Amino acid sequence: MSRRRRMGYENAKNPALGLFLLKFPFPVVVTAAFVFLGFLTHLWHPLWMLFLLIPIYYMHACSLRAKTRRGRLAVKPVAPTALLLFLIIGFGLHLWQYAWILFVLVFLYYWYVIAYAKN
Repeated sequence: MSRRRRMGYENAKNPALGLFLLKFPFPVVVTAAFVFLGFLTHLWHPLWMLFLLIPIYYMHACSLRAKTRRGRLAVKPVAPTALLLFLIIGFGLHLWQYAWILFVLVFLYYWYVIAYAKN
């Protein structure tokens, strides 16, 4: 097994996966899922959170095409994922007062990437 593969750099060697993910019509799939689940469950209000998956998906696809480890970590969809989890915890579990910690974790994540992640 090569060193690049052991270190997790196999996607930098083969950026075709990231390119395929960027060309995949994910917004159409999310919209179809929203309409289908909306008619099936009549929970239109909480299902709008599915649309937050679109930027998460495309940010992840762009991170797969990054050349360095720090580049991949910097483009990961941490902030939109924290927002989605905040809304799910808030609407689903009614724990708004504890869910704000997720936004602090976003800053800690980017601080770690800038300070300690190697290229």
